[in-house]
Amino acid sequence: MGVADARFCGDVASMLQRRFESTSPPLPLGVEVVDKEDLELANHLAGHQRKYLKLKFNNVSDMMNARKELQPIVASNQVVLN
Repeated sequence: MGVADARFCGDVASMLQRRFESTSPPLPLGVEVVDKEDLELANHLAGHQRKYLKLKFNNVSDMMNARKELQPIVASNQVVLN
């Protein structure tokens, strides 16, 4: 999951942990901030990196449940940013 502003990575990661900690088992198991190259940028060959959140799950079913819940939020935020 990409984060538009790197200043908010910690806030978004802690929000995700709090949001899903009440589920059994907690979804996701871990949230980690990683630096990766954004291949959608026009100059992606220059090696510029962005911060992304890496979510870890036990299985595909847990991942799909979290995705179903987060997808509308991400879509509405993308509309606001564009």
